[in-house]
Amino acid sequence: MTIFHDPNEVQTTLRWNKDGTPVETTQPKLVQQYNQYMGGCDLNDHMTRLHRSRRHYRWPGRLFIKFVVWASYNSYILYIS
Repeated sequence: MTIFHDPNEVQTTLRWNKDGTPVETTQPKLVQQYNQYMGGCDLNDHMTRLHRSRRHYRWPGRLFIKFVVWASYNSYILYIS
């Protein structure tokens, strides 16, 4: 949290229900600005966290797998941009 934004300042945004219909909800301005200016490092952490390396690998194997996942995600980002 930061004191830059007023905590009571909210705005409406569109979200989707489980059936796919859009619904207007409110969210704090702080959350909206974070999502708008979220950088590549945050997106990389988010996407690579979805892939968990197997626990039975020793640490060099887990580290190697993590580097491969990071490199593949970064190459995908470069490909689509």
